[in-house]
Amino acid sequence: MAYGLKMIEALHNEDLEGAHALLDQAIENDSDEEHFDLAEQLLQLGFLDEAEALYGTLLINYPGEGELLVALAEISVDRDDEDTALAYLEQVHPEDENYPRALLVLADLYQSQGLFEVTEQKLQEAKDMLPEEPIIDFALAEHYNQMGRFSNAINHYNAVSEAGIDEISGVLMHQRLAECYSSGGAFEEAIRHYEEALEQRANTDTLFGLAFTAYQAHKMVRAIEAFNQLKELDPNYTSLYPYLAKAYEHENRLVEAFTVIKEGTVLDNFNKELYYEGGKLALKLDDEKAAEKYLRETLVLDPHFMEAALTLNKLFLKQEDYPAVIDLSGWMEQENEEIDPQLDWDMALAHKELEEYDKAGKAFEKALTRYQDNPLFLKDYGYFMREEGNVKRALELWNKYLGYEPEDDEIIQEVSYLNERE
Repeated sequence: MAYGLKMIEALHNEDLEGAHALLDQAIENDSDEEHFDLAEQLLQLGFLDEAEALYGTLLINYPGEGELLVALAEISVDRDDEDTALAYLEQVHPEDENYPRALLVLADLYQSQGLFEVTEQKLQEAKDMLPEEPIIDFALAEHYNQMGRFSNAINHYNAVSEAGIDEISGVLMHQRLAECYSSGGAFEEAIRHYEEALEQRANTDTLFGLAFTAYQAHKMVRAIEAFNQLKELDPNYTSLYPYLAKAYEHENRLVEAFTVIKEGTVLDNFNKELYYEGGKLALKLDDEKAAEKYLRETLVLDPHFMEAALTLNKLFLKQEDYPAVIDLSGWMEQENEEIDPQLDWDMALAHKELEEYDKAGKAFEKALTRYQDNPLFLKDYGYFMREEGNVKRALELWNKYLGYEPEDDEIIQEVSYLNERE
């Protein structure tokens, strides 16, 4: 028995010390063909140093042999030693039958360095040499997919499929096609490919892709079905919960949507989107206590979440809890370099209701810089100015407002009355 075979047997028996001793014997006594076979097996088992030693020994005997140079380059890539990998690949002659393989490794290296144009050049050079080789089509498809050139990627993934190959390196062609079609907005085609991929091999990412694409296509019944299948398969796949809740909400199944949110927050209590969706759903269910709880938790997780703060302020204004509006708006101002001007508007209304007119006026004026073309704001500010006795300023604001809403009889009468007084 060749020493290489004995070494593999020792490795399977977890006898590392004996295996290393047998490697030395194999290098010294086995044939070149046996060296090559052993190196390939060691590489598959992840013994890079040992495989490299064998390939290096062979390269001494067969200088310039492309298959050996590419194998050594791939080992260097696995070690993140790009310079050594390039040095090996540059020695592969263009007429060597392994040159296309060398080009693929070069393309991977250049892509990892962000040199995408050079990557495409190397892949296209390989394609020109072997136009019918599926591995090259797959490499081009993966490159174009990463670059967001989905139409090009689809063409090459289809070329692989047409060659009768459904899977390469664990990647299903139908799944990649589904992802490309979905990214390009062709949802119907994407759904078809996701379903084909699931028939080949069910996994959570593919199922999520199908569910999310159905959601994007507004096929909510199909999305709900797929999200629930995913939840049953893996309840800890927490990305599904916000979308499943939204899908239920779209179908006006609010209680089920809120139940999903509660399930999701148990599994992932750091997901601000879940809490925000929970707050909005609670408002739709007229559960103001729960809405406040969920929205406050959202802001604990992310003090910069303006939409959550604005939604919570709307609740406080509805409840006429004006101190809460002022507290929340002030806290958001402290936590953020810039705040949504709606918070200034909210604060102005709250101060006005609390008869803190100086503060209300300052807040209105601050909000005006962003809301000078907002009819509702101009109307509110006009009322405040009139109540403060600033008739001229009220008229300015309301006349501008009427430029947007010329048929508002209430304000027309107010303006007419103030003009008569003037």
